[in-house]
Amino acid sequence: PYGNPPSFKDYPVLVMLAGGIGITPIHSIIAHIPQRLSFSMGADSIGNPTTIYLIWIVRHLSTFSLFSDTFKSIKESKLSSGMINFRLYASRSLKADLLTTETSVNQETVSDLKYEIGRPDLYVQFSEIRKNHLNKRVLVFACGPALLVKDASRTSRYFDFD
Repeated sequence: PYGNPPSFKDYPVLVMLAGGIGITPIHSIIAHIPQRLSFSMGADSIGNPTTIYLIWIVRHLSTFSLFSDTFKSIKESKLSSGMINFRLYASRSLKADLLTTETSVNQETVSDLKYEIGRPDLYVQFSEIRKNHLNKRVLVFACGPALLVKDASRTSRYFDFD
């Protein structure tokens, strides 16, 4: 993306959708949540959000290890525990990843994260989010390949997300 990120304060539910390197701006936002919560003493006092869904799709499973330290610190933070839902997808299997990647996959790092092989169906993902958050404002922030962003935009409108 370019320009300023949207204001999240009016949205109790955020969906952060990243494709590949599109995780970069989202990582910056996600990485600061435990710090913001510690200064404001809880999710409600930061002017919302109370729930964040991070959906990240990558080709290679090893890519998840790039931000495993951030994800681990968020998961271990008492303030953000349960606030951030990680939904990670690798479009190639571990076997294919090991065959095509020059760097080795750190099994400990990768096994720490729950992920699925394949690509998410955004209709199914957003439908579940809508069911879990009826009558709440939901903001979708998408960054990645043009087709992913277009699909996210179309599906967001269907479920009345911003």
